[in-house]
Amino acid sequence: MEFLVPVLLIGGLVSLYIGSYMLNKRIPIPEECKVIVDEEKCTTCHISTCSNKK
Repeated sequence: MEFLVPVLLIGGLVSLYIGSYMLNKRIPIPEECKVIVDEEKCTTCHISTCSNKK
């Protein structure tokens, strides 16, 4: 029983992280924020998971 609580707590935190990451990827960028993106800076970025890259 003493090992069950930490395992459930860690499992819950990992599930919460994965769930929030997946939900964040599904939400589109608001239109007013798309105007703010600087196209020149966007081409120099090396982040492969960025949704602004073209």
